[in-house]
Amino acid sequence: MKELKNRKATMINCPLDYTIGLRISDNLITPNIIRSCKRHRVPVIWIEMDDAGKFKDIPWGWIKGLLYDYPITFVPFFTTNIDIKTKMKHLKIWQQSMENERIPHIPHEIPLKVPLELSILKKIGIYPLRGNFLVGGEISYNLYMKPGDTGTEPLSFHYDQLVLKCTMNKGKYQYVNSRGHFYPGAGEELIIQTPGYFT
Repeated sequence: MKELKNRKATMINCPLDYTIGLRISDNLITPNIIRSCKRHRVPVIWIEMDDAGKFKDIPWGWIKGLLYDYPITFVPFFTTNIDIKTKMKHLKIWQQSMENERIPHIPHEIPLKVPLELSILKKIGIYPLRGNFLVGGEISYNLYMKPGDTGTEPLSFHYDQLVLKCTMNKGKYQYVNSRGHFYPGAGEELIIQTPGYFT
């Protein structure tokens, strides 16, 4: 996978740890793609869901057979701004297909600029490598300040209203007092050996 090598080369100076996933059109999913993702430990694949008709034609039976020893998680995404009614219809087809075939998946899009839920971290395999406060874990976290009363709902529903005050990564400040601190090359690729092991 030449593209994968090129992508990893661009991440050499990355200041944060990362995991590489694959974004692909539904008509490009082949046994070779799945085998390559397993070989290179790519734990998550985003599939375009703009055309649910093409999605129905994917032979999920053989994909499930290829995932027995490395359960890659599939995630839907939309490349265009389609109306909410069509999007919900496509997501319903997605959920039914994935559940019927028992394919590891996220039932909805993963939102941008929002911390990942623990269930998603576990399914992809990032947890417990990251996202835990267990003994032996790294000192890595985001510290937010609540700008006043957010009502009765839990804070987890108000990430858009929180103000990022500090980002600590491996014991070093990455962002504090509205200033970013760049440590080139401090990040490393997280190799996910077994996705979904803790789900």
